[in-house]
Amino acid sequence: MRSLLALALAVSLPAWGQVSDHVSDEVRMGRYSLVNTSGVAYQNSPLQVVIDTTIPREIINIHDGIEFLLLRSGYKLADPELASPQLQQFYELPIPEVHRDLGPVKLIDVLDIITGEAFTSVIDPVHRLISFELNQEMVQLLEGSDNG
Repeated sequence: MRSLLALALAVSLPAWGQVSDHVSDEVRMGRYSLVNTSGVAYQNSPLQVVIDTTIPREIINIHDGIEFLLLRSGYKLADPELASPQLQQFYELPIPEVHRDLGPVKLIDVLDIITGEAFTSVIDPVHRLISFELNQEMVQLLEGSDNG
């Protein structure tokens, strides 16, 4: 009788020591639903969120426009006092009308659209700061115009 009970338990209980090669990021929720538990891209990287927004008319310059766009992302614009003189001048320019209605597009792409070809995004994910620097072509162009 004892061996019959042991056999019944061995058959009905799962094997705890077995390791499965199949690792899934899905969890069964309810009878027919599987849910992905790994998170979506924008949760892992908030700058990847797709936005569809309008920059209000009260916001006039590029600096304030970028701050508005970053408002709910968890990121902040790095201190503009530490920025290059070119970036400081750029921040004070008015927002082009074509940049007021944006989306649907990823937030990081919107920042690249607003800063244009002259600047490259510099992202500090540890402190959640973002800034911009002149790209190398612009640096060479400006250096060439200073020498000539």
